[in-house]
Amino acid sequence: MRQALAQGPMSQEALLAALHHAGVRTDSSDLYITCATHGLADLHGDSWVPRGWAAPVADAKAPPPVPRPPEPPAARRAAVEVRQLATSIGISMDEPTPPSGPVPAAWAGIAEQAARALHDFGR
Repeated sequence: MRQALAQGPMSQEALLAALHHAGVRTDSSDLYITCATHGLADLHGDSWVPRGWAAPVADAKAPPPVPRPPEPPAARRAAVEVRQLATSIGISMDEPTPPSGPVPAAWAGIAEQAARALHDFGR
């Protein structure tokens, strides 16, 4: 995809044709998910604009930089559903902040005991 978009923006139809010509079988949905997930390009109208691409100074017809596309509605709904499920069973979705300060001297021994217990549990 990066090679196909290396020359700058291209229409969705042209990008799909270039990918098919290169042996990549995909459709417009997979193209959108791949470009959005991996930050390769943004869909502007019917053209894919590579991220970080800047039009040559002499080219006044190039589209302006495009903000990141909105998150697909299905992914947003899934994230909300996961948060609701986690909350309903008492799991926090917030990452805990580790305590700051020195580690107690006995920590290494406690960690060894915990590792041994987990190892023995897995047998």
